[in-house]
This record gives sequence, C-alpha cells and structure tokens, in this order.
Amino acid sequence: MLVYYSCLAVLMLIGSLSAESHTRLDRRHRYKHIRHARCAKLNEGNVTIFIHGTTFSGISRLVFHNSTRRGIYRYTFGITTGRERLAKVLHDADPKQFSAESFYKYYWSGHLGFEDRKKAAEDLCSYLRKHTGKITLIAHSHGCNVALYLAELAKKEPSLSIERLVLLAPPVQEATQELIHSSVFKKVYSFYSTGDLIQIADPQGMYSKTKKENRESFFSKRTFNKASNLIQARVLYDRQSHGHGAFILPRFFKRIPQLLEVLDQAHVKGKDHIVVTIPRYPQQPQLLTADELAKGYVPRSIRSTKVTTKERLLA
Repeated sequence: MLVYYSCLAVLMLIGSLSAESHTRLDRRHRYKHIRHARCAKLNEGNVTIFIHGTTFSGISRLVFHNSTRRGIYRYTFGITTGRERLAKVLHDADPKQFSAESFYKYYWSGHLGFEDRKKAAEDLCSYLRKHTGKITLIAHSHGCNVALYLAELAKKEPSLSIERLVLLAPPVQEATQELIHSSVFKKVYSFYSTGDLIQIADPQGMYSKTKKENRESFFSKRTFNKASNLIQARVLYDRQSHGHGAFILPRFFKRIPQLLEVLDQAHVKGKDHIVVTIPRYPQQPQLLTADELAKGYVPRSIRSTKVTTKERLLA
C-alpha cells in the first residue's frame, strides 16, 4: 500500500506540474502580442528606453527568449514576470517620470565586439533621430557602450539629444570613454559596484582595435574620467557590494527614481563621485562618507542569519 500511495503521489505531482506548465505557456501565448509588440517608431512625448548588455545565444533562448529579437519593443501590459516587469516596477516607483506607456526595450545582437555595438547604436539612432520628446536611456553592461556610440553618430545627426543617460555597471573602455563628454548627453549617471567582477572582465587590451592605444588598463575599468555632465556612484545594498546581475533586478529598478534624485542633489553641491547605500525597503538610499563606509561596510561573505526571506525580497 505504501508503494501504491507513493506512486500515486508522484503521478499527481507530475500532473500538476504539467498542468501548470501548460497554463504558463497558454498565458505567454495569449499575451505574446502585447508583451513583445515591436514598434516602427516611438510614441510622442517623453520616453524611456532600456538597452540590454552582452548576451549569449544559448542562454538567451533558454532564459530570456530574446536571442532573435531586434529593434524597439514596447511593454505596456501589467506583466509581473521576467524582464518585462522592469517597466511596471519603474512605473509603480514614479509614474510621472517613468510611465509604463512610454517604456521601451531595445534589442540588439548582444555580441561581444566593437563593430556589433556600433551597428546597434546606428540601428537605435534610426528610432531616436526624429523623436521630439525627451529621451531617457537606461543601459546595462555593454549596452552602455552601445549608448555611448550615439555620440559619434550625433556629429551627423545634430537634432539628436539624450536628456538622461543612466549607465548600470558599464565596462569603461578606451574606445568609448571619451564619448561621455559629448554634448548629446545632457546628464549622465553611472552606477557601479566594487563587487562586480563581470564589469571589468572584458580584456580590452586583447582586441586589435584597442591593443595599441590601450595604456591605462588591460581589462575594462569601473569609472570614467571627470566630465561636467557626469556623476558617478558606487552602489551598495545595505552596505554590501553586489554583483553584475543585481543592477537589472526589480529591487534595483524600483530604486532608480530615488537614486537619480540623490545624485542630482549631490551634483548641485558640487560632488561628482559619491558612495550610496540602499537600505531595506522602504528606507531611502543614503550617501556615505569615507569614514561611514570604513566603519559600517559589511563584506559580501558575511551573511546575517537574522535576515528573513521576506526581508531579502523586499530589500
């Protein structure tokens, strides 16, 4: 009897998982045209565009299902799963600045190469050149370098203007770092973490394009040289450094409006490089001085046993 009931329980579990899987597939099929609607042009008014970083085809197909998409896609439906959730998270955090109706994602090849990123910038520029509203670009990893290449294209597109460029964990490289000074970018915010090894892993000194001209660093760097339109911030989560992928999690995206406000206030006071920690929600991000950081920094290897799962999710 024990064997019988064990087998029955296993069959019921398999059946429930199968049913749930079919339900998810059906939901994806029903909302596919809404979630992944490719756009021929941007809507009028202010827009926000997210640019992803380097992708690898096998992983992309299994996890993100975006390896074959190219161009601008709009997410206006209240999706609460995957990267589509970023639009909703930003909207909920500040609907005036980041309306879900004006949030787009730009898909490019994601290949690890200078020419691929230049080509991606050219394709993106074709959407931006005739847009009359204010444009906010939020870019992650090498998507940041795609955005920076727009400065080269702006020489032939005098009407091109980016109101805000938000860089999340940008691999700072010789080929693009000076483009940050371009007048096409009105305000530039650059966020990084010293616990992020992927940000600096791309060996720019190995490429033929930068091998000879690279003198400062064999690998990519974390920060840019000073620029009048730029403010940089080292980010910590509850006084802990975090990794590369943490910048594109909903828990970070929902803090972007607050972080931009903190950086704007610091810039008004003449600061161009700060350290900010993000405490557990709903506390506001806080600036840290060098002394406060030295006294209160918590290494990533130390994990508090008192933090509950719920607190981690809300952080």
